Amino acid sequence: PDGRKIAIVQKIQTAIGDTTGLCPARDHLLLYDIHADTAATIITPHTSEKPEELLTDLSGLAFSPDGNWLYFTSCAWVTSSAIHRYDLSSGTQKFVTSGNSLKIVESGKYRGYIIASKHKYYEGGGSYDHYWLLDKDGKEIMDIGENEGAVLPE
Repeated sequence: PDGRKIAIVQKIQTAIGDTTGLCPARDHLLLYDIHADTAATIITPHTSEKPEELLTDLSGLAFSPDGNWLYFTSCAWVTSSAIHRYDLSSGTQKFVTSGNSLKIVESGKYRGYIIASKHKYYEGGGSYDHYWLLDKDGKEIMDIGENEGAVLPE
């Protein structure tokens, strides 16, 4: 968003371990400054028994419209990835919510909100995948439906 930075996932060949059997840790997330021609590693691979803390198989990179945060997905559960947010000013990251895809609303009433595909379960059994509008901290605002373009929030 500032015209200076690009986020890049750097794949490395050797995994550092996999405590879950699902996600070998092998990705680094870099922030590249195109004007200074420098790159800084902001996320390194991390394994954990807690899916919310895994930082591996990174994808879905998206800056917030104001450029303060970088959102990304990480491998987490068998049925869902995890959405994380990296704060560019403090250099900290946090788990936001579960989700298998990630887009950031660029303008309008919901500017900065997240659209994510979430795997959910029916009370009587079975499951479904719908797109959801989420606030910046991952709180579900509304179910958009089976297709992210089916109903776009105003």
